[in-house]
Amino acid sequence: AAGHDTPFKAAVGSLRDRLLPTSEAVADVAGASSEASAGPPLLALAALEQHLPRIARLEAFDPRDHEAAKVSRLRQHLRAAYGRGIGGKGVPGAAGAVRAATTTGLLNIFDPEDRDVRKHGLRIDEVVQARLEEQCRLMRLELEVASADPEVVATLVRFRGIAPAFSAAAAAFADEAGPLSEREILRAVVQAWRLDPAETKAALAATLKQAEGRFLEASGLTEPEMRRLNMHEKIRWRIEDVVMRLRGKVAAQMLLLDEAADDDQAPTPALVWRIGEWRWKDAPQDGKTRPGRGAGKPREYAVWTDGASAVLYEERPRAGVFVGWPLERFAGVAALPLPEAKAGSVAGAGAAKAAEAEQPAAAEQTAVHFV
Repeated sequence: AAGHDTPFKAAVGSLRDRLLPTSEAVADVAGASSEASAGPPLLALAALEQHLPRIARLEAFDPRDHEAAKVSRLRQHLRAAYGRGIGGKGVPGAAGAVRAATTTGLLNIFDPEDRDVRKHGLRIDEVVQARLEEQCRLMRLELEVASADPEVVATLVRFRGIAPAFSAAAAAFADEAGPLSEREILRAVVQAWRLDPAETKAALAATLKQAEGRFLEASGLTEPEMRRLNMHEKIRWRIEDVVMRLRGKVAAQMLLLDEAADDDQAPTPALVWRIGEWRWKDAPQDGKTRPGRGAGKPREYAVWTDGASAVLYEERPRAGVFVGWPLERFAGVAALPLPEAKAGSVAGAGAAKAAEAEQPAAAEQTAVHFV
């Protein structure tokens, strides 16, 4: 067998001798032989070309190995974004099978104010699909190859199944024009609930109960699952904050502008109900990462009333002082309590200071000084 020679074996041996260093060559390199390092190339490209067909018989490159590595990285990306247990039976990890992700846990990943969620009409399955396509583009992975992976398919199917529940939750608890938005709550507080915290709390509790019923009917989730939703929790916090603001309302002086005021009009002081900070403007439309114009810190609001009508004012800076800008007039409102400044209170002190400021300067000149 040692004397068996073939043309192919001879060609491989010749190529090996040219490309792989022998023990003597390695010893020369270790001894820092300048003559060996300064020699010509081992093999010219033109000489290598004639051996390529024979090399191809020894090893063939399979591009599927490279695609499989990309799909593996894509699975890791999906697990980092949505959890390891996205499949129904969990995905095996280093510590064995993991617990499957819950519906509420997956819904809480998204926020109705997210830019891409708004772009896709609150459909989180379309959001997941769009993010998957973008990740495939960044990884230079064909979408058809990624879509053939079972774990990727399980992720898309899972979000496609829970997308209606997210849309129902957004319609019930996060509708900017709905009765539970801060703008509509503020309108109802002035027009129907007489700035009364107890009446407001009862009315909002009834409104929330109706919204919960619509959500449970549309989503098919249970009540404990609903209470674990971030959107439902935010609404409960909002109701508590509204009640606390109304409990802390105070009667105070405020410089008010007329509803048809021009730029040169001087504001007039009046007694109003200060009701704290509110978000009257709509939520930002370009995502939660960069607040839109006017969506920063909430402004202070106040209500002027004569008992039968009311005007809602927003406090804004004007010529170095804060004045009340009229936002909306309410006619035929429920009997609103009239603001009355109590003696010795902060509001009373503010009214006294305003009255002193309006006194003519001549009063100081006629004052009697005793020695």
